[in-house]
Amino acid sequence: MYQESFHHIFLQSYFVLYRKPNRFQSCILKKQCYNIFMKIWLTRHGQTNYNKQKLMQGLTDEPLNETGILQAKQAREKIGDIHFDAIYASSLDRAITTASIIGNIEKEKVIVDDRIIEVNFGKYELHHYYLLGLRFSLFWAFPEFFKEPESVESICSMVKRSSSFLKE
Repeated sequence: MYQESFHHIFLQSYFVLYRKPNRFQSCILKKQCYNIFMKIWLTRHGQTNYNKQKLMQGLTDEPLNETGILQAKQAREKIGDIHFDAIYASSLDRAITTASIIGNIEKEKVIVDDRIIEVNFGKYELHHYYLLGLRFSLFWAFPEFFKEPESVESICSMVKRSSSFLKE
């Protein structure tokens, strides 16, 4: 017996939309085995006033501005008629709003999971992009070579939490 199963997931900072079109399942030795394929759609939230001012805004819960709302609506238009089976976002309002608009659902239906939340920038939060100092700038440009400054979430920590989300 063959059944079709394919999932589209949309991850937005971040959030995830998830859908099933045309793929197959297989039967092996009279036991039904499933080959489930997922397509994950990733996007970043739309613009906020802090983005516009070029400020680091990791965990600061700043909402989308008018441009950010327009960006999310334009992304939805580009997607077309695709329906997503699940939509995930972090608890940040900018992520939930972007997910809701692009996923074409009410905010209350967005599944919130903080394993996909923005990086914690610690004491660098709300500092101008170009005034972060050499240590942070080197880390941000080359995290594989430079350790994160004190109070900033490590790349290892971010990868571990976001990977656990994707594996689940």
